[in-house]
Amino acid sequence: MLAQRSRTARHFLLALAAVLSLMSFAGVVHAASFDFVSSGGQFTIAGGSLSFGNGLAISSATTDVGDPDTSLVNAAVLLDPIVLSGSNLTLAPGLTAIGIDNSITYEMRIFERAEDGGALIAAATYDPGDFVVIGASGLISAQIIDGVHDVVVAQPGFSTTIDELAATGLAIDFNVTLSAAGQDMAARIASGDLIAGSVAGSVATVIPEPGTNLLMALGLMGLAIVPSGQRR
Repeated sequence: MLAQRSRTARHFLLALAAVLSLMSFAGVVHAASFDFVSSGGQFTIAGGSLSFGNGLAISSATTDVGDPDTSLVNAAVLLDPIVLSGSNLTLAPGLTAIGIDNSITYEMRIFERAEDGGALIAAATYDPGDFVVIGASGLISAQIIDGVHDVVVAQPGFSTTIDELAATGLAIDFNVTLSAAGQDMAARIASGDLIAGSVAGSVATVIPEPGTNLLMALGLMGLAIVPSGQRR
């Protein structure tokens, strides 16, 4: 009798945990993000690396609830140069994938406006993925999922957006689009020539997929319902 009560209590607790888990997933929507653009500086591709220089600034920032975060506007963004692996893959006429050496740790740092002192606001590690896709029309576009991690806030409370990005356990999406119109960039990279142009990008938390969360919660509920003696 005591063992039966123990099994019943265990099943109830598992079911309760599953329901609470599902409820918590249903109410979570993370959308803290910021956009950065070139402010006088340009990117360069030379010597086997893609460098962003020191001319990137945050143009806009949005908190988790969609409110603008003006404290970050014009803050400086520094991205470590991305080392290209030299492996080129032709995807289609005029479209080439350039390999990236992702054995290297790349860092992103955000600093205050110069007039505010220029102190470090936050630092993070980012993964530029395996390839950048280059079009002969002069566009580079790469969407990188799970690209930003290990966010460390140097000034808690300076920016609500940065605090929320650091606090979330979700993946942080890193997107960047570069432009050097009128150049056959794939050919110039292959030849080692210098390429320069403008840059724009964004960092944002990724909203979790409801389907995945629902399946996980239902699985937990199933474990709670099936008696332990019938599980294999």
